[in-house]
Amino acid sequence: MQIANSLQKTKHFYLNKYLVTPVATNTYLLCYNYEYNLLWFRVAKSARSTINKHLKEVTPKDKYIFGSEVGYIPSTFSNFTKFAFVRNPVNRFLSAWRNKVIDQNYFHFSKKKHAKMKSLENFIAWTREQDINNCDPHIRYQQSLIDISNLDFLGRVENFNDDFKELAKMVNMPIKKIHRKNQSNSKKMDQIPMKLVDEIKFIYEMDIQIFYPHI
Repeated sequence: MQIANSLQKTKHFYLNKYLVTPVATNTYLLCYNYEYNLLWFRVAKSARSTINKHLKEVTPKDKYIFGSEVGYIPSTFSNFTKFAFVRNPVNRFLSAWRNKVIDQNYFHFSKKKHAKMKSLENFIAWTREQDINNCDPHIRYQQSLIDISNLDFLGRVENFNDDFKELAKMVNMPIKKIHRKNQSNSKKMDQIPMKLVDEIKFIYEMDIQIFYPHI
């Protein structure tokens, strides 16, 4: 069994990282779970820490890889359940701003610029100048972080408990307990001026059309 696991890791992890990635058109933040044959497309600021904690709890250490950003060949995962969780794009953006700008200087702004970016309006303006398809994962399009055409299950952070239970049932994965996802102090969409909400929605229009057309 250990030899089989090693071969799987070589095929899926090292093949993806060193051979596929250099020539891949699209790359993804992947996690490999060989105990329940799960391939997780990680989406930053969308219950990532919570999902990781769950998977680590019920999976032997040698059967779980929290991988880096890589390309992959979908056909090599035909027997895997491929899943992702997404989040309301406005609330996700506000959480990223709070956690990565207000609480720290994650983007390595100069001292002067960092102070400026603590204004939500200024951070929105800066984000608007980025390539949202390929920028830092915390503010990247969620659709760019997921291979949607090959996905088997899509959950939403807003319905995390029920959706994660449904995923677990699909693959016969036990759940020891549903962990409360990180609750940041970030403002939510109904707590900021509508003008700024509309600006964020404009940036993430593609994500909204695909995942949250009702907002």
